[in-house]
Amino acid sequence: AGTHVYIPVSFRGTLAFADAGVTLESTDEPDVTDQPPVIAAAAFDTSDGHTLWTRQVDSGDDVGGLAAGSSSIAFTTVEPYTGGTQALYSWTPDGSDRWSAALDEGYETFDLSGLALDGSGDIYLAGMHDGDSDPVPGGPLYVDNENPFIHALDGSGASRWSWTLPASPGNDDISVTRAAFDPRGDVVVAGTIDAYADTILYTGSGAISVGIDGLFEAWYAPDGTPLGSRGVPDGTATSYENLQGIALDSAGTTWLVGGYTGTPSFGDGPLAYEPESGILVLRLAPP
Repeated sequence: AGTHVYIPVSFRGTLAFADAGVTLESTDEPDVTDQPPVIAAAAFDTSDGHTLWTRQVDSGDDVGGLAAGSSSIAFTTVEPYTGGTQALYSWTPDGSDRWSAALDEGYETFDLSGLALDGSGDIYLAGMHDGDSDPVPGGPLYVDNENPFIHALDGSGASRWSWTLPASPGNDDISVTRAAFDPRGDVVVAGTIDAYADTILYTGSGAISVGIDGLFEAWYAPDGTPLGSRGVPDGTATSYENLQGIALDSAGTTWLVGGYTGTPSFGDGPLAYEPESGILVLRLAPP
């Protein structure tokens, strides 16, 4: 964001920022192995790398996602053993508190893996939850079974709008895992589908057929109006994609990065078979 780099990290023991003369300590116990982690956040100047500020958050959790904008930064924390999302923090660029919210600690499968900020400081959350009711900030937000969702908050943390993405019967695994913005300022979410049969995913603006397995994108205006969606079949029922990142360039081209197993094909021939996993980089033309 601008000329600054923000890094949150969970740690046990001590963490030193030598140029700032700061040492953070997670515990005064001699054996830190069984102690809960704490979170250290720091900002660095990109011109010379010097430390601008540091903060410590004694949450007992690990770091989840991070998003930074011109007016704020936001990050999530996750439970160390289950990976379930626990809390959402909103700070100013100088590291001061704006607000924070505890998320659903009653469900360990709550997964808030998509996080994006627009220029005004509004926050867009994307993820999924194994439960009937999900008390995200401004909620409750109804999430049926394991359906993915997208949820928008304003700069104060108040709910603006939300969509769930229910799918037709026969699906094995559907997830929204990443969020970003296109050149028009619309929010774009992307995810994966791993299904037993041909899949129809409803995004609020109609239905898209993805096929047996694959990826999908859905677009929403800043006010929550659904704008469109598309499926990206992987051409096989035996491959699996693990989407880890999304970015859009100034032309509206989508770049997806993640991992895969099997031999998926996205129209230009199958990717090489990897016994364990391979790295996937996918470029999609503007819709």
